[in-house]
Amino acid sequence: MTRDGYQIFVISNQAGVGKGVYSLDKLKRIDANMIKGVQKLGGKIRKSFYCTHRSDAGCTCRKPGIGLLKKALKSLNKTITHAQKAFFVGDTEGDIKTGHNAGCKTIFALSGREDRRYMRRWTLKPDYIVKDLKAAVPIIQNENSRHLRNSRRRS
Repeated sequence: MTRDGYQIFVISNQAGVGKGVYSLDKLKRIDANMIKGVQKLGGKIRKSFYCTHRSDAGCTCRKPGIGLLKKALKSLNKTITHAQKAFFVGDTEGDIKTGHNAGCKTIFALSGREDRRYMRRWTLKPDYIVKDLKAAVPIIQNENSRHLRNSRRRS
């Protein structure tokens, strides 16, 4: 958990494992290095969930399916209805679709291979667009602060 009380998960398609491009051990090493790098910058990732199936496998864990998000929520003893209070941050159309499919607020980070030109063709649009992951943090903090203020007013 972060100092602000957030639980952060990585949810990613990694079909390269299923295709034999790289091994599961290699993916685990990459994941461990990523987590260490995030910790050095003051972040904390609770856990990573990867779909290693090929895109033609038809599994429910592969984004834009919400199987991995359900697993992440289950690890917190939460159900998919709790996703409505969550943010799904990503850098692809599939990420934004995943967030929408789960009922999350979505943030599109322009730090990946897809950009605003790709987004023009999307049927679903993100709730927010940011330069990178770091720029998503104040949006999440502000939205949750506003939600807390509103829920206190109703009490």
